[in-house]
Amino acid sequence: MAKRRVAVDSDDEEPQSSQVSKRAKTEDSDSQVQQTPEKKPKVNGRIKDEGDSSDEGEVDIRDANEEGEEFEKRFEEENGDAIRRRLEARSQVVGGIAEHGIIECIEMTNFMCHPRLRFSFGPQINFIIGHNGSGKSAVLSAITIALGGKTISTGRGSGLKSFIREGQNKAEVTITLKNQGEEAYRPNDYGKSIVITRTFNRQGASSWSIKSKDGRKISDKRDELAAICDHMNIQVDNPLNVLTQDSARQFLSASHPSDKYKFFLRGTQLSQLSEEYDSCLAQVNQARKILHQKKQALPELRATLKEATVRFEEASKAREQRHKADELKKELAWAHVAAKQQEMEAKFQEVAKAQQRLPKIQDKVEHAEAQFKLASDEVERYEREFADLGNIDHLNQKAKELQDNIRLNKNSLNQFKNDERDMNASLTGLNKAIQEYDIKIVEETRRMETHTLARREELNRRLEEAKQAVAAAERAHSMVCDEKRAKQTATDECKQKGMAAQNQAEQAQQHIQECNTMISRCKERENNVLAPYGRDMKRILEQIKQMRWYGDTPIGPLGLHVRLKDQRWASLLRSQLGTLMSAFACTDPRDRPQLKRLFDQTRNHHINIIISERDEFDYSSGEPRADVLTVLRALEISDPYVLRILINQSNIERTILAPNRKAGDDILVGLRSG
Repeated sequence: MAKRRVAVDSDDEEPQSSQVSKRAKTEDSDSQVQQTPEKKPKVNGRIKDEGDSSDEGEVDIRDANEEGEEFEKRFEEENGDAIRRRLEARSQVVGGIAEHGIIECIEMTNFMCHPRLRFSFGPQINFIIGHNGSGKSAVLSAITIALGGKTISTGRGSGLKSFIREGQNKAEVTITLKNQGEEAYRPNDYGKSIVITRTFNRQGASSWSIKSKDGRKISDKRDELAAICDHMNIQVDNPLNVLTQDSARQFLSASHPSDKYKFFLRGTQLSQLSEEYDSCLAQVNQARKILHQKKQALPELRATLKEATVRFEEASKAREQRHKADELKKELAWAHVAAKQQEMEAKFQEVAKAQQRLPKIQDKVEHAEAQFKLASDEVERYEREFADLGNIDHLNQKAKELQDNIRLNKNSLNQFKNDERDMNASLTGLNKAIQEYDIKIVEETRRMETHTLARREELNRRLEEAKQAVAAAERAHSMVCDEKRAKQTATDECKQKGMAAQNQAEQAQQHIQECNTMISRCKERENNVLAPYGRDMKRILEQIKQMRWYGDTPIGPLGLHVRLKDQRWASLLRSQLGTLMSAFACTDPRDRPQLKRLFDQTRNHHINIIISERDEFDYSSGEPRADVLTVLRALEISDPYVLRILINQSNIERTILAPNRKAGDDILVGLRSG
């Protein structure tokens, strides 16, 4: 059976709504169903309304219910006998001891009247025996507080600080729970015992520490405590588990049978089981509806898949054609390169032939120059001889012939030089053509090789520029961030100063409002004696007198019949008897609903109703000796019925008053010795 989570609300902390333990799977599946996007199915290319499929959905739900019933029948046929045998085997176990969820021991430090107290409990029934006021009920209150129960449910105070021993700043309660057997809670982490410690102080701070048996801290979260109580079925707010002394009379005599039945359902987890069955059925129906919608959408999805597949195949073919075109472009480019290379080889051959002819031409030029030099030398020699011979005709004739020969030789030499210049010019043109072809080849090769590199270089250049821009932007951003942090620091300081001033102003305003409220209340109390007990109390008393009752007319507020003799005890008795002073009392339980309805109509929800018959019993045997001041002796009570109610509710005849702790201890010592 699934465990039901216990509500562990406290007066000092906000309740947390996180779900834990065994309901996680149900919640996860529920969240998955709720988060499924609602998609309307299509029929023949048109969106089909949800309303159109309502009839089909109802048929599917009926079919699903029939299938569920058939499944339950099959499950009962297959596993019914085994389940019955297990239940019969459990029912034959008599007087067994539970293996988990039992309090093994409790330790209290500075809790209520106990400076330090430790109890080790037995495995079954335990009795705590002691005199009145010795702190028996404090043990039950400590269990309730340590397990996360509300402080108001203990009937001993309205806040955690009221449970701290007088003169101390904090209190601590430690409970050790048994954690054994097959249904133990996280036995690998906690072991055979779970140690729960709650610490709280007068400033309102409260904390839990959940440890294993060997003292290792496992968690300090309240959710973990809730999960432990949920797993072990510990319900501190259920009177079937924890029945305090103050609420015992009202629960047994004044509560309605329907309330008791609800507590029974909670204690046996029948209500939780019913809620979970309803939740599971709703989730199953929702899942079936979604499944039906998804099935209707399958044909459209298949058609979409087929269309996408065809488009993908076409795209694949286009990619292949594009790849082939790229390969052909590359082949064409290399074909151009091969043609240019052939032209370059032909030019190289022409250059080689010219270079082979060049040495012969140079030899001829050198030979002509040598002959020209010899002829020049011979002319000079002849001119010297001519000068030596004088003017002789035949010599002149010979000189003329020699000069003619020289001219012819010069003309021949000039012709050779012209041929040499022509050959040099032709050689220069060939070299230039070779260089141009080399340049073209290099450019073509570079263009083909760097066709993709040009873009890459451009991208690299842009990337480098972008990096430089990013670096500059980062430097500017860093400077701006520094300035922003400086401005933010100054702004935060100004905000803190402004908030501090605003808090001071709000505190002053709140204090003024509280003072005005107190002044109004004091004025109202001066004008109306009934004002401290609740709203419109005068009209309530008049209606009580006019209404018909099964028993005696209810009496109240009880504080009208009580007067304090010594005002120095006012604050103490107000904290102890404050709730009783505004309470009403009736003699018949059947009058309680009518009286409660009257208080609710006037918004007096804080007023308690006490059901007590008129019994003027003798209480003198419970009083101490006459020289000891008790709460009863410090009060003047005009109505005997109210007197007996206060004795039953708060034991005022035996509650001793003392100005300080030492005086109280002296009085107790004197009473014990007496």
